[in-house]
Amino acid sequence: MIYISTWFWSKVNRGSWRIYIEDGLQNYIRNGTIYNYTAAAGEGQYDSVEWNVRLDAGTYNMKIIHSKWINGGSARFRLDGVLIGTIDMYSAIQSWRNITTFSGIVVDTPGIKTLELDAVDKHPSSGRYVVVADEIIFYRAD
Repeated sequence: MIYISTWFWSKVNRGSWRIYIEDGLQNYIRNGTIYNYTAAAGEGQYDSVEWNVRLDAGTYNMKIIHSKWINGGSARFRLDGVLIGTIDMYSAIQSWRNITTFSGIVVDTPGIKTLELDAVDKHPSSGRYVVVADEIIFYRAD
């Protein structure tokens, strides 16, 4: 399992990203993983941030824990420029700790890969393009 700390991005490509701690929720550490934190995009479409991730060759699944809310946008995830998937983070009712899993991510050669998250669109009812990633976890599928 490869846990990506969303706090420590490698590069901001566009927009203003920040570390955000949810008010009123308890922060805790369990099994070396820090929960209850968010790297949040500003209001701009195409805000983009990336992480360098060391992956061996093989097939992976990627789990994203995220929030949904009235100002949520659509978050697109790419690995070395190849689309992994998109998450619509809009909801009329706010919810935390939603889990989305993308399966069948093939890595042909081992090495440092670039995982990119960008705010590509938004639901017509959404007020902004805000995307929220609490945790990103790669794990082997093979």
